[in-house]
Amino acid sequence: TISYTLCLKACGKSTSPERVPRARAILDECIRRYQSGKNKSKPSNVIFNDFADIISNSDEPNKVTDVLALFEKMESTGEEPSLISFNILIKTCANETTESDERKWNALQIAA
Repeated sequence: TISYTLCLKACGKSTSPERVPRARAILDECIRRYQSGKNKSKPSNVIFNDFADIISNSDEPNKVTDVLALFEKMESTGEEPSLISFNILIKTCANETTESDERKWNALQIAA
């Protein structure tokens, strides 16, 4: 799990336009290994938060939708969003320009 966290942190510091797809591939591989029975690969909420932060700081459209989908994926692995998770969601809503105000409002209600 530490290796996945370090890889995601490196992706987060990258300026490459491929940082979000690369980070998504890292997270997906971590989840795949965990679901195949490798319990040491269980993604922690730190890993999910790192990826959510990468999404939030990206130029990708529909960031709120992507972070909310990540919350669902987090919960499907048995992890719960933390205060940091909700703060990232709030930051994403504040900086998002491509999604509707209603969508952002719904996300903020989840974070509250």
